Amino acid sequence: MSSSMWRGRGALVAALVMAMVWLAALGTGSVSAAACTNLCYVNGATGNDANDGDTPATAKKTIQAAVTQVTAGGTVNVAAGAYPENVVIGKALTLSGAGPATTIIDPVTFLEITASNVTVQDLTVQTGGTHGVRILSIGVPLANIVFDTVHVKNNPQRGIEISVTTITNLQVIDSLFDNNESGLRMSSSSVVDGLTIDNTTFQNHTNTSHGVGFYQANDGNNGYVKNLHVVDSTFSNNGFSGIHVEEAVDVVIEESTFSGNGHGFRLLDYYLSPGAAAGNILIQNNTFTDNKQPSVQLLSGDENGLGGAVTVNNNTFDQDTAALAADRGVIDVAQKNGLAHAAVTIINNVITFSGNPAAAQANYGLHLRGGVDAITLTGNTVDSSAGANATLTGLMVFSQDSVYGGIEATAVINAHHNGLAGLHTGAAVFNDVTDIYGQLPAGASVKVNRNDLSGNTAYGFRGGSPTNSDAKCNWWGNASGPAGAGPGSGSAITNFVDFNPWLVTDNLDGNCAVPGSGGTITVRKETSPNGDTTEFLFDPSWSALNFTLKDGESHASGTLTAGSYAVAELNPPAGWTLASSGCVNGVENAPVNSITVEDGDAWVCTFNNTKKGTITVKKETTPDGNPTQFTFDPSWSASNFTLSDGGSANSGPLSAGVYSVAEINLPAYWTLQSSGCVNGAANAPVNAIPVADGDAWVCTFNNLLDLPGNGLLYIAPNHNNGVVGGVPYNDEDIVVNTLGTSDWAMYFDGTDVGITKNLTDFTFTPDSCMLMTFNGNQNVPGVGLVKPQDVVKFCATQTGVDTAGTFTMVFDGSDVGLAAGAEIIDALEVLPNGDLLISTKSSSSMPQNPGPPVKGKKSDLMVFHATQYGWDTIGTWAVYFDSLLIDGLKKENIISLFMDPGLDKYVSFWDRYTVGGVMGDNNDIVVIHSNNTVTKFWEGTDWGYTGRVHGLHIVLGP
Repeated sequence: MSSSMWRGRGALVAALVMAMVWLAALGTGSVSAAACTNLCYVNGATGNDANDGDTPATAKKTIQAAVTQVTAGGTVNVAAGAYPENVVIGKALTLSGAGPATTIIDPVTFLEITASNVTVQDLTVQTGGTHGVRILSIGVPLANIVFDTVHVKNNPQRGIEISVTTITNLQVIDSLFDNNESGLRMSSSSVVDGLTIDNTTFQNHTNTSHGVGFYQANDGNNGYVKNLHVVDSTFSNNGFSGIHVEEAVDVVIEESTFSGNGHGFRLLDYYLSPGAAAGNILIQNNTFTDNKQPSVQLLSGDENGLGGAVTVNNNTFDQDTAALAADRGVIDVAQKNGLAHAAVTIINNVITFSGNPAAAQANYGLHLRGGVDAITLTGNTVDSSAGANATLTGLMVFSQDSVYGGIEATAVINAHHNGLAGLHTGAAVFNDVTDIYGQLPAGASVKVNRNDLSGNTAYGFRGGSPTNSDAKCNWWGNASGPAGAGPGSGSAITNFVDFNPWLVTDNLDGNCAVPGSGGTITVRKETSPNGDTTEFLFDPSWSALNFTLKDGESHASGTLTAGSYAVAELNPPAGWTLASSGCVNGVENAPVNSITVEDGDAWVCTFNNTKKGTITVKKETTPDGNPTQFTFDPSWSASNFTLSDGGSANSGPLSAGVYSVAEINLPAYWTLQSSGCVNGAANAPVNAIPVADGDAWVCTFNNLLDLPGNGLLYIAPNHNNGVVGGVPYNDEDIVVNTLGTSDWAMYFDGTDVGITKNLTDFTFTPDSCMLMTFNGNQNVPGVGLVKPQDVVKFCATQTGVDTAGTFTMVFDGSDVGLAAGAEIIDALEVLPNGDLLISTKSSSSMPQNPGPPVKGKKSDLMVFHATQYGWDTIGTWAVYFDSLLIDGLKKENIISLFMDPGLDKYVSFWDRYTVGGVMGDNNDIVVIHSNNTVTKFWEGTDWGYTGRVHGLHIVLGP
């Protein structure tokens, strides 16, 4: 057989073999299956990047291949194994390993994240070419990046580097940073708002310049961290600092441990930059052990001061003096002189020194230096079991620092209720530049008061010239006071320490006294109700002269020698009872008839008197502001009294008992709507008011004006497509209301008689016709073109939903000077003598011949006396009512008018108003009485009407 034949058969065999392979592949699905989308698998040992990655059996070999393949929002599952590759994550996804002990990424340079919504979990990133992980997104902010159970180790630079990136919501949870140059670092141009570090360890970043667990840099750029929360985490053996931040705001560091680091927590608020001003920092419930530099260091300067408050609260510091550098404080606050700084509060911390340095060295529990200001230290304890080489001071204040300058003359530093005992020196003021103790500037307020300064081997307080240090009211370890420059045998003081008076026991809230100095008694008066001006008389045992006091006043005894004293209130005024009395001195209580005064006591004796009960009767009416007088009969008096709306009457003091009050002889058309009494704690009916001492009952009577059934209110609404009481209306209509009810009906349907313009106002005439005016040019049937300065008369043959009747011209405004747009007629009425009364939309000027024009304001009423009506109107003008007579009326616009037989004016306004002390809105009707007082007559919302009252007429009942 020729070779060509063999080649032919070989090709056939090969084709058959390939067909079998493809059939097998089809059977297993490895070729026909779609590439992975939402979930991709990676296995460095068994995978192949040509695989679909859809199952563990068909995993891809490299992480990058799976990251590239998976859809945004998907998950890449990485099997145990080593992955010596760079990975770039440029989409939202979850990268999940089999655990940090088994899934290990060993990048040539780093794992890089450039997208939001990325979670990396359960793996290790180690031995990168530079960093372990880099997050980089220049110009495009990122959000929601999570590292959960990730170990980042042995990287020559940063474990995680955030480079020139803005991130919202970054979380580091249950993770480990070990033996990198730095653990987690933010570059000086990075911003993170919302960084949580929870149950994470940062250790063995041993570089003494850059070895930091969490490092936020600024360096004068715009980087900052905001809303940083570190909790339940560990920072150990980090060469420079466990945490170092430069512009950090809204920070909580809590329930974490810091041991064997350079610094524990370090704030370097040093740069003037567009980043957030550092502050609002809380460091609480942490443990700091054997750090080599200050465990908490707060540095503010050189370009800007501390921007927000810092609180260091309830932390434990265990410090081996052999580990701590010389001349360092465990808590160190340094602030640049000449800058404004926010408050720092250091409270309830315990600092315990131990160990023994190889040579003598000074250290401090609490160290304040530079231009420190607004510092409060309270409830802290500094104690020691350290050896002889440790020269320890509980509180060291540098009046001058070589770097941060001196304390300002305006500084306020308060140290109180601290335990600074059993040390070399309890507290001291020292100039670090001149190496001289003291040298506080005049005016600086450095107060070290009510502290335990006992048992200090050298000094309780060490100061110096030229300004005294305020060390009053401290416990020096002996009732005789401090030794040294002091008179006693307690811890010693130097000159220029103001120690007098002092505590005579170790009770830091006890009396602060100088033996033989005596005490004082201050008598205070309090009354219920507060502010009463009644005078009360007092008889003091320490003086032959009595004195009087009113509520809120006090009387001081002056200095009293030690002994027993008393004070009594004599004959309380009528209507008053003595509710309580007693004395306090900040430590103990005493009755007013047996006050034991000791040296340093400052007793305050308070007498509290209660007025007898009272009843106040108040009157309210609907509508508001009605001047009608109502008569009342009180059981506590033989005399009745009267009230109008808004008025009240007080009973005066009443003995305990049950009282009543009744409204009698109700005026016509009024009904009693409701009545009742309240005293702030209980309710009672007006016929059984139980008055006890101190009660202040208020009884309110509310009356409703109930006009007879034929009282009617006609309104022209300024609104289209409105509905009131089920009656639809438009602005060319008139609706009618039965006063005192919510019953409404259509009275004048303008469209039935050819009216399409807004009916501005109207009034009825004695012949039962109506005068009306319109807000626009209106072609009136039978009349012709009528302008808004004109008045027509309508005599109805039928009213209601099918209105019918005829129009005639009554008043041609252009004939008598009404021509301008401001002179549109807004309100319209007819006086009993037939004169026409109007108001205009704005200011008006009506010519008179002879004589000057008559001018009016939009809130005035102008009267026209006609000698001829109709198309050729003739007559004269005058001002009928000047709005300046009533407070607030000038700025309002009267848009409707009705006058009753007594010539009271019922008006409405265009908008909300305050006139004559009455307030309301555009669905009210108010009455301007003939004496120029103002009351509210009708409030539309009470009766279902919410539109504007742009025309009105009232038919009052008999």
